Amino acid sequence: MEYPPNRYYGNGPCTYYVRSEEDSYEEVACTDWDFDNSTFTRTLTSEQVLVCDREHYRALYMSLYMIGVLVASPTIGYLADRFGRKTMFNLGTAGFIVLSLISGWLPNIPAVLACRFLIGILHVPVVKISYILGMESCTPEIRPNAGILLYLPWTLYVIVFSGIAYLIRDWRWMITAASLPGLLLIPGLWFLDESPHWLAVRGRYKEALQVLKRAARWNKSSFPSDEEVILILKGTTVSAPKVKLEDAREPWPTLLKRKVSDLFILYRTPRLRLISLVMHLNFFFIDMTYYGLSYSGGNFKIHIFSYLALMGVMELPCRILIYPVLSRFGRKIPLIVSLMTTGLVLLCVTAVPKDMTWLMMTFALFGRFCISTSSAVLYLFGSELFPTEVRTRGIGYSFTMSRVGSSLAPFITEYLGYMYHWGPSVVFGAGVIIAGLASTTIWDTSNIALPDTIAFLESTDPRGRSHGKSDIEGNGNYLSNTSSNVVKPEEEMQLKP
Repeated sequence: MEYPPNRYYGNGPCTYYVRSEEDSYEEVACTDWDFDNSTFTRTLTSEQVLVCDREHYRALYMSLYMIGVLVASPTIGYLADRFGRKTMFNLGTAGFIVLSLISGWLPNIPAVLACRFLIGILHVPVVKISYILGMESCTPEIRPNAGILLYLPWTLYVIVFSGIAYLIRDWRWMITAASLPGLLLIPGLWFLDESPHWLAVRGRYKEALQVLKRAARWNKSSFPSDEEVILILKGTTVSAPKVKLEDAREPWPTLLKRKVSDLFILYRTPRLRLISLVMHLNFFFIDMTYYGLSYSGGNFKIHIFSYLALMGVMELPCRILIYPVLSRFGRKIPLIVSLMTTGLVLLCVTAVPKDMTWLMMTFALFGRFCISTSSAVLYLFGSELFPTEVRTRGIGYSFTMSRVGSSLAPFITEYLGYMYHWGPSVVFGAGVIIAGLASTTIWDTSNIALPDTIAFLESTDPRGRSHGKSDIEGNGNYLSNTSSNVVKPEEEMQLKP
């Protein structure tokens, strides 16, 4: 009798055949597995037996982190606008470090997945709010440099982590080793200042003054008188409205309606709505492609540690060399060019024969370089487009869309890539081309003041909101982000929806 073939689920056999007394074969489900330990001595897959009917946990493990970021982004953005950037960053950092250390020693897959989800939630204040805090503390002429350098440690650590993973082949100890450096951040939290932009918008002028004075002292620069600075701050920002007693006593249906209306503040006015929609689209496709390429290492016949190191190496040039490009060409043109190039490169992969792994790998690495460039420009671009009073909400909602994309990435590579090897390249390539075309509708933000209010954004021409020489030199360098944001109170009232 001919031996029947095994039935396959996913990437491996989940059943075997036993010969019965009637000289026939009975299909029996596997109850024990042998795992290849030549690369890693212990993995989450081998320890928790994430194969066959539990195989979906592998993709879920990668996606839950992104889903946590997706869920938290709008809420954390609102809380950072309400209670401050520093407060949310400090709380998020402490929780992120603790949970990261714990996650490597949890006993079962439900606990690991739950912890993974919570760490994703805390990713938002640690990574995104800290970026906004840094951008709001910079003057226009150094924002591109600071914006790029803030993410340079991430690129360097990708390369370092490939070495850590090579030396430590146990997943539990690997997570612990990767998380321990986070403890070095805790002492620095005591010395962190709040964003002077946020303080001014909230009407806390004296606290903003103290932050600016410390910056002047550390940089050994002259500083105007306290009265002059406070006068400038009061005249160049419209502080957030304070809650009145009658507001606190308003009927709950009215209060609920107002709170729900606040959720759609990004879509009420024309320019802010355009910014929001374009940023949402860009964050969605860029992060989906970025993480999709990261998860595609198993599709190439290359050592996994070498692939991870090469991914980091391909990011280094764009992180280091992008600054002069941004200074020369602004934000819009580099973003569009890098997105369109990424799309064309990934679509070219579909024409490469499956057995020409080296050529596919070359296209994938160049695509990683281009999409990393897009990501570096986008984070800076987005933080400059949204006004201060809704900046963390705007970026937060955009990060929500980015995590929708990054959550889909492992399923695209695992399942679509298994059925059609060219499928992920088509999805990722077409997506970033769409994002590039959408980016042509917005304006450049190089060398212009950060808008503090929605009213200022809607009432002034963004292309004409540039800094003169006097805004960048001398005493004005600490106020140059706000010095042109002059909005009259009556204009503010007219522009409120």
